[in-house]
Amino acid sequence: MKTHLTSLLSGNVVSSQTFDGFRVYRRVLPRDMNLPRHTHPCAVLTVVTGGAFEERMLYKTDQCGVGHVRYQPAGEPHTNRFWTEASCLQFEFDASWLTGIEQADGHLLFPGAVKDEQVSTLGRRLAAETERLDACSRLVLEPLVIEIILRAANTRRAFRNRVPSWLKQVRELIRDSNVARPTLAQIAQTVDIHPVHLCREFHRHYRCTIGEMIRKDRVEHACVALRSNLPLVEVALSSGFSDQSHMCSTFKRELGITPAEYRVLHSDRPRTNVPGRSSSPSARPDPKDSPSDDASAPANTS
Repeated sequence: MKTHLTSLLSGNVVSSQTFDGFRVYRRVLPRDMNLPRHTHPCAVLTVVTGGAFEERMLYKTDQCGVGHVRYQPAGEPHTNRFWTEASCLQFEFDASWLTGIEQADGHLLFPGAVKDEQVSTLGRRLAAETERLDACSRLVLEPLVIEIILRAANTRRAFRNRVPSWLKQVRELIRDSNVARPTLAQIAQTVDIHPVHLCREFHRHYRCTIGEMIRKDRVEHACVALRSNLPLVEVALSSGFSDQSHMCSTFKRELGITPAEYRVLHSDRPRTNVPGRSSSPSARPDPKDSPSDDASAPANTS
């Protein structure tokens, strides 16, 4: 059974502002809060400005941290679990306002998280503007929101492009070699593709660099391993990190919490003695639905 929320989320509303067609809220959500399966009566765009949380939809799970921009259409069922205190900037849209954007562009944001350098920058500009609202704020906020929607829609179009078989081979190669540290030249040689073309096509389809994808795979593998009884140092090494300190700094940067905090927060879930390399779809979202926030191509993918 799903609950239909008449407000955006629980938590403390720091400020709110109503404009013609949309409303803006600044919210703080408490640590360890769990929201059961629910929907929202209006479409919601969320800019994560602090903390970290998990959002589960019917077909995937997103781990959200600072810099992520999220979109939920009206009526989309999902659950939320807040690992830490989180702060968010949220936009609630009237259906008529979104219809105007759809008619102009033909596409809207898809459900889920977007973490892309340009989208994150726009999100920070939105957050900064809401701290100094004045008579011109609507003329600043509305174009920024529209630009986020159009950029995210372009990201979705890129995902729909057919991924070449050689690029799928690269994706599987880096997924299965999380402990190894291949160079860009070695990966390119494996599929007989020029490194420059490899970098360009990889970013076009997956919206991140090869190095960022490897880092994301390692963090996701660590998330699974942390639900086992392995010591942190063994979790780090089995996930491809050089040592425990490397894992902790990367984990904190990507998810906003430390591995030890993650383990405590998930201590109520069943543990396995030896974590496998792969995880379930709910624990391992499709990387194409989770773009990273750095568009530069690394010289070395470690």
